[in-house]
Amino acid sequence: MPEPRRPSSPPIDAIVPVLRVVDIVRSMTWYRDVLGFVGEAVGPPGRPSFAILSRDGVELMLQRVRQDVGASRSATAVGGGWDVYLRIADAEAAWKAIQAQVPDLAPIVIQEYGCRELAVTDPDGHVLVLGDCT
Repeated sequence: MPEPRRPSSPPIDAIVPVLRVVDIVRSMTWYRDVLGFVGEAVGPPGRPSFAILSRDGVELMLQRVRQDVGASRSATAVGGGWDVYLRIADAEAAWKAIQAQVPDLAPIVIQEYGCRELAVTDPDGHVLVLGDCT
């Protein structure tokens, strides 16, 4: 059972994943075309260093890999797992929309905990799972 929040502690409004990527512009284009995210990049126009993307009230941040920041911590680099889990309302509709951009998209998997999930890998190897758990 979770501990109750202390009265002086302010509420947490959201959690925002930050993914390390090689090329902000390439990643922004992929997240727009494949998942429908839009956003703004920060930094030099030809080589931005950061971006905040959003869709349907959900945010995702991209940070360009730099020597002082370190390499991507993608799940694919450590042999499996997920980097981001996005809850969705309709796995079939999401699969059809993503499959139009990612022809080799794996089929939807029905998990033992009842969620219908599909996984897609971004250009930097981050694994994003879209889960319909309704």
